[in-house]
Amino acid sequence: MKFETLYNESLAFWPDDIEIFDGERTDDGGILFLRLSLTYDRIDAEIKPLGEWYELMAWVIFKNLHQIGKKKFTPRTTTFSKTELDAERVKADLLDNLKVAGYEIMLAEFDGKNG
Repeated sequence: MKFETLYNESLAFWPDDIEIFDGERTDDGGILFLRLSLTYDRIDAEIKPLGEWYELMAWVIFKNLHQIGKKKFTPRTTTFSKTELDAERVKADLLDNLKVAGYEIMLAEFDGKNG
């Protein structure tokens, strides 16, 4: 699977603007973005028929968007653009997920080259 294809096709499922106005700080110091989580749930259901590669990429994109949201979260920041994703960071996180037991075949099939 080519990273660039997987990334671009998966990112197309996400809205251009990621809403974080509903962020709530949790007791453990995290932030819950309910709207972002619901968006992920919807995308995960929509992308499931495309297969495990797309499900995994949806999760990795969600985690990266959540990290951006945590950094940007202020009372005045209600949205940010999905274009703020760092594709190289997403690729590194995808590779980390593929190195977990059970993903050996997918790791062998992964083509991280651009183009």
